[in-house]
Amino acid sequence: MNKTKRVEIRLNEIEYEQLKIKADMSNLTLSSYLRDALKNSSVKKAINQTDYKDLARQVRCVGVNINEIAHVLNIANQKNELDNYDYDNLKSILKIQESILLDILYKKAS
Repeated sequence: MNKTKRVEIRLNEIEYEQLKIKADMSNLTLSSYLRDALKNSSVKKAINQTDYKDLARQVRCVGVNINEIAHVLNIANQKNELDNYDYDNLKSILKIQESILLDILYKKAS
């Protein structure tokens, strides 16, 4: 395929040297290296401030829930009232919280 389009970018000295070194290490010209990088890499989506604030709020809510669970566990443990039923229920709640955190993480990463 003919290469008819030209792109110009600005780099500082360090960025330019890093690019040259990486291209040299790959035995490619700068153009070939950049074309290869374009084909074989993905760009991570930047998190904007709204997404970041929403993520921080959701993580804070999960943290509050975990603190409440720890508080209940400590009180029950001090009173020797923690039984297997309570333990299994709390374990289930923690699994749900973990699932919520993973959903948040993967939703924000995509």
